Amino acid sequence: MFDPIVINRRFVHLGEISITGTFAGFLLGHPEVLSQELRRRLPDQLRARHGEEVQIAWPEGTILPRYRYVVTFSSEALPDEPQHRLTVCKNSPPGQNWDYSFMRFCWFRHDLKGDLVETITAAAKDLDWLKYAKNTAD
Repeated sequence: MFDPIVINRRFVHLGEISITGTFAGFLLGHPEVLSQELRRRLPDQLRARHGEEVQIAWPEGTILPRYRYVVTFSSEALPDEPQHRLTVCKNSPPGQNWDYSFMRFCWFRHDLKGDLVETITAAAKDLDWLKYAKNTAD
């Protein structure tokens, strides 16, 4: 089990981690053409696999890097969460009516070097959690 990382003031736990060759499943083709095809169909493929939207950080350039990472994050409550909670559930203990949320995030890298948690933390540091995360109650 990994220690939580911090994204936008939230302590976030790493759930499912998937690292795949970007061009896995293609037998032939020029990397630029395959990259165009992946940009077109990857959102639907990830949605079909995970059952909902996956936030994708598309890199610049016409050819995608060699490896695709997909990580599921789930948040803990904010340290100052009680002040943001609805009045109706302000006094309930943690784990009941708290604002837990999750996000699936995809990005690409050219190599597999480095510590996995540091790689994930660096890739996710600028994610807009409030914009893209889904509440677990939804």
